[in-house]
Amino acid sequence: MKQLSNKIDFRKIYQPLEVLNLLHGIRGVNRKISLWQNLDKKKIWGEVSLVKINKYQNEIDFISKKGHLNFNSTKEIYFYHPNKFLIFKSQIVLNSNFKLTIRFPEMAISSEERQEERVKLKYYKKMGLSFSQVMSHKKRELQFRKPLIDISSLGLSFQTSVREREFFKKGDRISMRFYKEGAVGGHIHYINERIDNYMGNKSFKIGVLFERPQKIEDLVDFV
Repeated sequence: MKQLSNKIDFRKIYQPLEVLNLLHGIRGVNRKISLWQNLDKKKIWGEVSLVKINKYQNEIDFISKKGHLNFNSTKEIYFYHPNKFLIFKSQIVLNSNFKLTIRFPEMAISSEERQEERVKLKYYKKMGLSFSQVMSHKKRELQFRKPLIDISSLGLSFQTSVREREFFKKGDRISMRFYKEGAVGGHIHYINERIDNYMGNKSFKIGVLFERPQKIEDLVDFV
């Protein structure tokens, strides 16, 4: 009834500060970074190092690590870092054979590969959810029952509809009630849009991190 999943979850990042923090973590001459463009139906690659982030000018500076850079200043350019799987597209500000400056991206895509065992559920199971929400200075308790997608010792994910998406916000504290255990606390880590490949229906996958590690067998009896 269980299946181990090594799937990487991709998420879109619109917060400039979060993108900035990721870029600071990969700055330096020893970091492997690739830039590429699609020119005349060919991909033009350049291996570079990130040397400067000018947050006031919204610009990022790179220098070449191998040979000349042969990019077109009028075309979009793409950034890729394999370890963090950080990827985004941008516009070139300054273009030369050995140095390149691009605009800070409006949006980036990143991922976090799970380090713990993740149990992907093959059968339709639901859990109880409850959390407090403040609206117009009034606090109210919201109750849901949602289908689990997968679970691990560090967190879980569940599915919600487009109509109920507005009730969930990244960072919100949430309380989960399972069959074998009392309430377990956590907070919403990410919210990803999902499209059913067969029916084309849209929903949302919500990832939750537990406040402290849990034993899966203490939470549910169907894994």
